[in-house]
Amino acid sequence: MERRLLSGLALSVFLPAVILAIPLQEYYETDESVLENYYISGELTHEQYLELLELYESGELVDTTEAYSIFDIQQAVREFMSQQTVKEPDEELGLSVDYKARQSYDLGESVNIPSQIYRVECSYTNRWHGLVEFKRRPDSPNRIHRRSLNYRGSGSIGEISLGNFTTDLGLGLNVGRRDYFEYDNYTGSGNADFRRTTSSSYNGAFARFSAYGFNPWLLYSTNRYIDFRMSNISFGTETVQSAYTTGVSISISQIYPDTISAKVTLRNYGLYLLHDAEDISYGAEISSSGKEHALVGIAKLRASRAMLTSSFWFYSENYANLTSGGISENEDRTYHIENTDVSYQNDNRDRAGASIKGNYDLSELLTLTGAAICYSKGKDPEPSYTIMSGFKIRQKSAFTLRVRFGFGDDIYYGYRSGLIFSQGYLLSRLTESLKSKLEFSYKRRKFTEDNFVGKPSGKIAGYIFYNITKDMMLEIGAAAKRRVWIDTYNNYTELWFAEKFRILRSAFLTLRVVMRNGYGSSTAYANFEGAF
Repeated sequence: MERRLLSGLALSVFLPAVILAIPLQEYYETDESVLENYYISGELTHEQYLELLELYESGELVDTTEAYSIFDIQQAVREFMSQQTVKEPDEELGLSVDYKARQSYDLGESVNIPSQIYRVECSYTNRWHGLVEFKRRPDSPNRIHRRSLNYRGSGSIGEISLGNFTTDLGLGLNVGRRDYFEYDNYTGSGNADFRRTTSSSYNGAFARFSAYGFNPWLLYSTNRYIDFRMSNISFGTETVQSAYTTGVSISISQIYPDTISAKVTLRNYGLYLLHDAEDISYGAEISSSGKEHALVGIAKLRASRAMLTSSFWFYSENYANLTSGGISENEDRTYHIENTDVSYQNDNRDRAGASIKGNYDLSELLTLTGAAICYSKGKDPEPSYTIMSGFKIRQKSAFTLRVRFGFGDDIYYGYRSGLIFSQGYLLSRLTESLKSKLEFSYKRRKFTEDNFVGKPSGKIAGYIFYNITKDMMLEIGAAAKRRVWIDTYNNYTELWFAEKFRILRSAFLTLRVVMRNGYGSSTAYANFEGAF
């Protein structure tokens, strides 16, 4: 089975969660630490982790300095993977086994009990895919984190998913691409089982069919959280005519708080239209929960040397949709459900905004980039904005230089502030076996409040990647950073090294140590992964 195809499917599921965790004002910063945490948590295998870094470095995938929404990132991944060669169905059976152990410690102080992750994936042709993932953590009972069985067919049965899954319906406004509750919110006693897992994705069943020119679908999900249980049933249909896709959807969510006997019911109705052609793509979706409404849209223009993408979003003040994943600036806000003790996080409520970004190939070597976003939240007297520009120089396989810089004005930890920033890296391929990377970022804020003095934050880091043999890889890196929270900050340094060995024909062992001083715990972990 094509390993790249399976990796791409996994990235299209997990990448949105990574990006969602980063507020907009941190977008120009690099992703290594975020991806590392995501890899350590078990969402990415080491192969997927390295491939995702390579996609960003190669420029094949839109990077976070130019993406403002879950939709942008996820679409970029899917567009890239759609260009890869897909094998025709055959009798091939694939099996992948992962084991990862992580240990955090403070230098010279106590050592935490290691976390452990076990994962087994299997596939049959490119139609069937199964996954079971089990987690052991020192601060909670053992958990089955994720389990799923997926079938992608042809004819009248297009897709069936059981267990944990995500969706891809319209622009994700009415029935979103992921659940907005973090899995750590689950604190039930005892071991999680096949019925009750800790994943933040949907938990239940999804089916898509095809009949008489329509593609009807049905979704059911139920999840358990700290103080409540939430279930959702959604259904709808779409039709594809030439380059146009039209769809309707209905979503019904019910919340059962532990503190009261009554349940809360939310109903949302959606309609979307998408158009995809070689030189232009656009789409819009509207959702209504009765008296409250939401509207999102996106457009993309392509030319021989340029590409321009724009999007907009509007969510009314009391719009409530627990499964919405539509376009928005990424900054979680916590909302309290009336007459209950239940609170939830969701980007999509009481806000409006628009973004535009573009690339222009000035020559085969030089690409100019630019992006801007403007948005408002509720009754904020002033809108927030960020403007960025930059360039990328790429000399085939020899080196890549990428630089971003810009300015903005936004709300940071509840306070209005202006900022300037820059970020960039130089990736050099010295030989076939040796490459290096130098990376930097800088940010400075100026707060409107006189009692805050803005301190600059930033990072400088260097990496070396060396393929000792075809069966052994070595990575060495070091970084110095300053992390700022309004008027407080931490200076800290990192030193890390990793080595990857082939121990069987298609199995690898990865050992990695990250030593931190000044802020954050040092980390060591081992990962065994193999395909059979």
